[in-house]
Amino acid sequence: MPFRLLDFLTIAAVVLISLAPLLFLPKDEGKTVVITWHGEEIYRGSITKDQTVVTPDGLNTIVIENGSVRMESAECRDRICVRSGAVSPSHPIVCLPNRVVVTVIGTEEVDSGTW
Repeated sequence: MPFRLLDFLTIAAVVLISLAPLLFLPKDEGKTVVITWHGEEIYRGSITKDQTVVTPDGLNTIVIENGSVRMESAECRDRICVRSGAVSPSHPIVCLPNRVVVTVIGTEEVDSGTW
């Protein structure tokens, strides 16, 4: 028995209704920024909340804004951490001289190197 127009419309409606909730989910919900300094966690918060975090020694400034995280300034010789750009789940920011690590957790992204 061949498909009729009503069959195709029914299938299309079911597919659209099942995908509709994906349109309303916030993009960055569930992502958490974790900042550690000398091995101690000094900040943990949502990536959606704009915030500026300064390390206890005042040498590093981390800015969380518009759903991204970056090292704004660092008092170290090479400043690789500042030039590295925004954090992604598979690319944390590390400032070795000042022992600061900035990571984003709580996402489903998987780096192929982790397998």
